Amino acid sequence: MVGVGALGGEGLVEPHHAALREQDPWLDRKVRRGGAVQLSNLPGRVGRGVSVATYRVAQRVVGFS
Repeated sequence: MVGVGALGGEGLVEPHHAALREQDPWLDRKVRRGGAVQLSNLPGRVGRGVSVATYRVAQRVVGFS
């Protein structure tokens, strides 16, 4: 799996987080510390497995490929 940093987009995500942090600090904390974020950032096979399983569920629910 390729992260944003590997594609040279290091500065693309932080401005959005800064804007969210300014507008609604509570929501920013909720998003950054949420269970899905923490599970998707797990290293190795476990994190990859969680990400793939979540993607497959989303495919079935939303119906995209």
